[in-house]
Amino acid sequence: MLELSVLVIEDQDLQQEMIVEMVRRLNTKDVYSAADSKKALEVVSSSSVDVIIYDIDMPAIDGLEFMRQLSEGGVRSSVIIASSIPPQLLAATVCRWREI
Repeated sequence: MLELSVLVIEDQDLQQEMIVEMVRRLNTKDVYSAADSKKALEVVSSSSVDVIIYDIDMPAIDGLEFMRQLSEGGVRSSVIIASSIPPQLLAATVCRWREI
């Protein structure tokens, strides 16, 4: 068993289920899921999460704001960005996040 807790943040039900199932097959310690950034922040504040798999294109709180809030809250989880947005836009978004 991997001694990792993973949080999957995805607003599309089918994609969330697929990612959660793949992570569970890795025999991780805990797998949490959230359909929006607000719920994800609640999970992070109440649980120890080692890895966050995050769809950067989310409603309400976008990926940049979510990562800023994680940083301000002192969260040091690793973040894996999973998104269907074009690679050029994703690269620009990540570069912008590093400036924050």
